[in-house]
Amino acid sequence: MTNTQERLAVLVYGDSISMPRSFDGIGCHQIYPEIIKEFNGAMIFNRSQGGLGIKDIYSQFQRDSAYFDGHRNKILIIQTGIVDCAPRPIPFWLKRCISKLPGMMRKPIVGFLHANRPQIQKFVRWRLTSPAIFEKIFAQWLNDGLQTFKRIYIINIFPATKEISLHSPGLAESIKEYNKIIKQQVIYKNHPSVILINAYEALNKNEEDVGKWVSSKDGHHLTLEGHRWIAEQIIHYETAHGRD
Repeated sequence: MTNTQERLAVLVYGDSISMPRSFDGIGCHQIYPEIIKEFNGAMIFNRSQGGLGIKDIYSQFQRDSAYFDGHRNKILIIQTGIVDCAPRPIPFWLKRCISKLPGMMRKPIVGFLHANRPQIQKFVRWRLTSPAIFEKIFAQWLNDGLQTFKRIYIINIFPATKEISLHSPGLAESIKEYNKIIKQQVIYKNHPSVILINAYEALNKNEEDVGKWVSSKDGHHLTLEGHRWIAEQIIHYETAHGRD
């Protein structure tokens, strides 16, 4: 890399899956964006935030865009979907109301919902983002990203563990549905600069890997091996196509 060449800027937009979980054994230096940082002196801008769906993450991207327009040597990583598609036992407006209750009232309600989630979700399920809205925002994001990024990496939704799928009925089907939207949009775009990191299909080839890549504690966050796998896919592609 010469002194006149711009260093690679890596912009990461995701939910808590792209963030450290020190309390769960995943330190700041062990998440996939920081592992990618070791590649050719890349600069990492991890804009991920926990608990956000695609609408809010995309809005953050839009707010940030002007700050990076002048940098030509940059790639975009989009990791989203689990917050949008995960079925819930109550609507989000009710969840917000419960969160504002005093602790003595809130704790037993939350405990009841957690303990009875499988039974509740057999009859009613709420999702943050409908498939139609998810698809619309995702398609627009790809269009926007291709205007100024030399490459866009899409990380789809990892399969959930069997335990969390049993605790949250409908989750496995929902992940499959939203991953289908992601894959279809990538295929529809048919652009060499849009690369799908297909964790879902990679793990479905060997179910034993789910427990190695996905935390058994909550069923959808990543283990160190999961973070390493994502980083390896992106570094491998950049190594082969970095000058394209």
